[in-house]
Amino acid sequence: MRRLTIFFLANSLASPALARPAMLPPDLLSQAYLAIDDVDEPVLWLPDALHGYRNRYRLSISGIICRSYTLRLDVDRHGVGAGQVKSWNRCKKGSPYSQRTFRLRAEQVTQLEKSFSDAGLWSIYPQFWRAADDQICVDGEELSFEWVGSAGFRFAQANAQCEAPRSLVAAARAFLNLAHERAALSLLD
Repeated sequence: MRRLTIFFLANSLASPALARPAMLPPDLLSQAYLAIDDVDEPVLWLPDALHGYRNRYRLSISGIICRSYTLRLDVDRHGVGAGQVKSWNRCKKGSPYSQRTFRLRAEQVTQLEKSFSDAGLWSIYPQFWRAADDQICVDGEELSFEWVGSAGFRFAQANAQCEAPRSLVAAARAFLNLAHERAALSLLD
């Protein structure tokens, strides 16, 4: 009986039904890229992604430089934020990531949300800034913003050097500054 139980558990764990969902919803898979599968981040577009939080935000920075960053902020019902910063070498498949936590007071969360509002984030879904038809953007750092709240999931993406308006880069800078992640600021220049 013991072997049968182990066999059943092993087969259940290998079942495709238990596979982790994609980091982006199906309607975005052909339009956007989010390189955070290997750093143990929650999937924010699923219906139960709020997990009791008022809002959840994530900024991912990845591009021409091998070092990638993900900042996630989970805001509780009192407006207080608990965050995590993860960084890793994207060019080395399977390389370990480093992580640390940070906290934001309700006033700081409000400040961050204002920078998102000033950038025009979350007004449409999905939201992309793309280079003009006669321009080609071959390098730079891709900024991917995610939000899940009472209105559902939102996603926005732009290249910091080629396409992003100043207000969007300012929102990314605000997030990095509030998280005390100074090393990533140079990726936005």
